[in-house]
Amino acid sequence: MVSVREARKAYRAHYLTCFWWARPDLVVRTQDVAWVADGLRKHGGHDAWRVAARLEQLLSPPT
Repeated sequence: MVSVREARKAYRAHYLTCFWWARPDLVVRTQDVAWVADGLRKHGGHDAWRVAARLEQLLSPPT
């Protein structure tokens, strides 16, 4: 699934700034994608915000 792959990449890329308190070897699963997006929005910079928006877009069903 694209959203899981993108969330895994974002988790690794922004680990030190957004997820430093979590396990570094965490395996991001489907149910974690929204959590990763939320962490990026709360603790990340502009680049993290853009990635979070992309993740949220992937999560929302097309209308």
